Amino acid sequence: MDAERTTYIMIARTIDLVGTYIDYNTEHKDWWKEHQKGEAIANKIKKLNAKPLKEIYEKMYKDGIYYLSLHFEGGHDEGGFEDGFKYLDKAKNPIIFDIDLKKYNPDGWIEHWTPLEYVDPKTKIAQIFKYCVTSYDHKPLTEEWLQSAWYDFGFLEEWGSFAFEGHVNGDVIVSTKDGKYEVEASQSFEEYEDKSFDGSMFEEDAA
Repeated sequence: MDAERTTYIMIARTIDLVGTYIDYNTEHKDWWKEHQKGEAIANKIKKLNAKPLKEIYEKMYKDGIYYLSLHFEGGHDEGGFEDGFKYLDKAKNPIIFDIDLKKYNPDGWIEHWTPLEYVDPKTKIAQIFKYCVTSYDHKPLTEEWLQSAWYDFGFLEEWGSFAFEGHVNGDVIVSTKDGKYEVEASQSFEEYEDKSFDGSMFEEDAA
């Protein structure tokens, strides 16, 4: 009879102070300015979740997968990414052969970053910490994990929970060469409003 084996999954956690802002009441004249300061710090931390994707993208690029595309839409308190990923060639045409995501699994450990906030009830000074959980467990890459990483990065943050009286639909396209992205969306209330912005998924680490 074989001896019972137990597998231990090691997880490391770290927490560091990144920045502060003042949590003013919304009636204070500087409330919006300080609120934006806090949002900027939190968003910079969230963008660190793109770091594991760099290795994945590099492997895809070498295989001729030059772009990834994902559709999103929503409104009236619901929405998000829909359908599956589209894998595109250099001309942004869909790749017709089957994609085995497991071969693009990252070799390094996976880190997940979360902004944590503490507000001093007396001074109203809010401290924002970056909380990192590092998993030393290698799991096969899946579309679900990749999609969750795009959520973490904040592609849909402008629309939040889609809690508005209207509808938005669009596409996110990311270059596997350098992480640069384009978001094209159409948003409707009483009339359509086109939106467009771009950037890179690989920013400098939060201070």
